[in-house]
Amino acid sequence: MVRGAPKGIQWRSRPRRYPNAHWRRLRMELGMRMRKPLIEPAYQIPPRFRYRANVMRRQRREAQAAFLTPYSP
Repeated sequence: MVRGAPKGIQWRSRPRRYPNAHWRRLRMELGMRMRKPLIEPAYQIPPRFRYRANVMRRQRREAQAAFLTPYSP
């Protein structure tokens, strides 16, 4: 029985390396009734998307800065 799991579930062990995998498994078993873990760890976002988000954020910031600075030749 996993500590903190609701009553009807007996998971003998939770996987060490992917702690959220067991949440997904449990939620599938319960028909998605269980809440997600409160924090969504960043390492779950695949690296390329994480990087892409950073790139987009930087581009937006740079565009904003370029827009705000007065044009000088």
